[in-house]
Amino acid sequence: MTPEQVAQAVEQQFVRKSQYPQAVVTIEKSIFSSVVISGDVRKPGRISLTSAKERLVDVIAAAGGTELPIDDVIVRMARGNARAEQRLGGIVPGSIDDLVLNPGDRIEVIRAPRTFTVFGASSKVSEVPFESAHLSLAEAIARAGGPNDAFADPTAIFLFRLNAPAGVNGSPNIYRINMLDPRTYFLAQKVMMQDDDLIYMASARSNQASKFVAIINQLFSPAVAVRAVTN
Repeated sequence: MTPEQVAQAVEQQFVRKSQYPQAVVTIEKSIFSSVVISGDVRKPGRISLTSAKERLVDVIAAAGGTELPIDDVIVRMARGNARAEQRLGGIVPGSIDDLVLNPGDRIEVIRAPRTFTVFGASSKVSEVPFESAHLSLAEAIARAGGPNDAFADPTAIFLFRLNAPAGVNGSPNIYRINMLDPRTYFLAQKVMMQDDDLIYMASARSNQASKFVAIINQLFSPAVAVRAVTN
């Protein structure tokens, strides 16, 4: 029954008790005109939609928003069999990414910090979180501890970046950085890091022999190691 039909039924019940009975029925919440939001929001649950045509950002705000940095949050939406996701920081209110919601949509707000990986002759080989809205290549190298003075080749620092959307196979773009060239420092300050970027710091060629000796020393006695290298 519609609200109008319910109002008419109530009025009929009061015809003999009141001269002009009037009833007004409104729907405060409707499970059939709502969306469900879950995850890292302050008030997860069911949010009712109105005739205002709420968008994605509107419903996240109605759920109390998130306490996490918006660039470290992924919004995942399900509509029927369709799935889509986007970082909250990349959704501009009112834009094409800020979808108009339909009844039955399901929204999940997920913590997903942006990170980059550093390996090779680095002072700290690890996966490093951005911890800021914007991070330059120069800042990323510094955050990783920079090249190891004893083993790294400062003329051969590489940035690997996949040139394809997430979940799609693609070849990476590879950038080589020469830290002995002063111009490179200005360039590294302008290049902004992206999620899942990879920094590789190559070893100096002069250290290859010392690395080999170190490996031999772990397997044999020092005398055997020296003889193996000299021969």
